[in-house]
Amino acid sequence: GFRFTGIMSGVGGAFNEQLLWSRLPSIFELFAQEAMSAALQPAVEYVIKVLTHNFPTLLGRLWIVRDEMFLLVSAVMEGYSVSHYDASFSEHFYNLKRVHESDGTQLTKRVQVFSWLLLVIIPYLRVKLENYYLMIKEIRDDPDNSSHDLSLLSHYFFKIYPAVYFVWESLFLVYRLRYLFQKSTFYTPLLRATGKGSLSISIFFIRLKSSLL
Repeated sequence: GFRFTGIMSGVGGAFNEQLLWSRLPSIFELFAQEAMSAALQPAVEYVIKVLTHNFPTLLGRLWIVRDEMFLLVSAVMEGYSVSHYDASFSEHFYNLKRVHESDGTQLTKRVQVFSWLLLVIIPYLRVKLENYYLMIKEIRDDPDNSSHDLSLLSHYFFKIYPAVYFVWESLFLVYRLRYLFQKSTFYTPLLRATGKGSLSISIFFIRLKSSLL
């Protein structure tokens, strides 16, 4: 498997910082792969919309479960990509690879599973929570509906969700700014988690050389 040849040096195997940053992708490459990743669900939804329009009797109910259909597509696609390339589908498209924080080696099976779960579950939960919030907002804004029809849990969720969303987005912004100014090798908080040594599940990206493709 690929390793950080020449980057590991010094006491205790510390990273050679200059060589390390030369192999990390630019912020623009990471933005590009993020944009591609974000475009996948609308693309799948468009295909489902076309299918349900052309085959309403046979496939009419697909639109109702479009989020779950994309979850299935994403699980298969990201699972294959992570297990074969140590990268998500969009990351691999832009020639990026995830490596271990501790020594720059390829991902273990445990970290691959962790990466796959984050790539699949987090976007799904985010979409479902946002849709639920918008549904509650629509009910509250409709003069023909009474907010009393909502459960107590829905009321609390409607009040708390904007604050949670703000904290979530702010955390991502901080990580990206730190990455931009080379204060951290982690582009998002999702790539960093607890654990040390062989148990570490913290990972970051590197840019592959063409000869390694």
